Amino acid sequence: MNLLKNVFSLLLIAQLAVGQDYATLAQRRAIIKVAPLSLFDYDNTLQLGIEVPLSKTTNRMSFQQEVGYGHGRFNIWSQGDDFLSNKQTWKFRSQLRFYLISKPIARMYLAGEYMFKNVRKWELREVSPCTYGNCYPVVQQNVHFQKNVTALHVKLGWQFYFKNRTTLDLTTGFGLRSPKYRVLTPGVTVDPRYAFGDWWWTSGGSEGEVTVDPSLAFGVQIGILLGKLPSP
Repeated sequence: MNLLKNVFSLLLIAQLAVGQDYATLAQRRAIIKVAPLSLFDYDNTLQLGIEVPLSKTTNRMSFQQEVGYGHGRFNIWSQGDDFLSNKQTWKFRSQLRFYLISKPIARMYLAGEYMFKNVRKWELREVSPCTYGNCYPVVQQNVHFQKNVTALHVKLGWQFYFKNRTTLDLTTGFGLRSPKYRVLTPGVTVDPRYAFGDWWWTSGGSEGEVTVDPSLAFGVQIGILLGKLPSP
């Protein structure tokens, strides 16, 4: 195991950009990115983004926008059934970065981030005409649920530069998130948290109730540095 780790580390170091100050180039170039870990999220999305510098000089600030879409049919947690198949997710992240440290092959940054996520799900439920007690007839109905999540995070990360324009972002952070659940099907009164599997960790749940919960954020992004690069 240690041998494999050492080989991987040597290969990684060998691919790091050397001979050029890619950190300086990145201050003036846009970077197209993909976030592979978002595919394995419970609310899975294919998440793409772009980071653009706020100045073409040696400005340390940049803005990053990410957009993601996911469908339950491509969710690895569905385990082959249709539990998540009728589910759609949209995710948006807006991030303002300030680079603290700049090295030839990497830069360290502090970022403030706003995130919005919309999840919609259709699930077959037994619905009764009564709010309380056992009432008949009980019928099966396709119920439409919605979850909106807003979050604010403070993040710390490193951006590494490799040969052939490739970049790698590793980030971690913390903040607050506010989920809001709704049942969009008229006349249906059920706890919408159960439809999204969130009942065990969030205090919210009643129709339209807004709560605030702590949030941790971890991220990996692979990018391509745009523009013409100088010859080594």
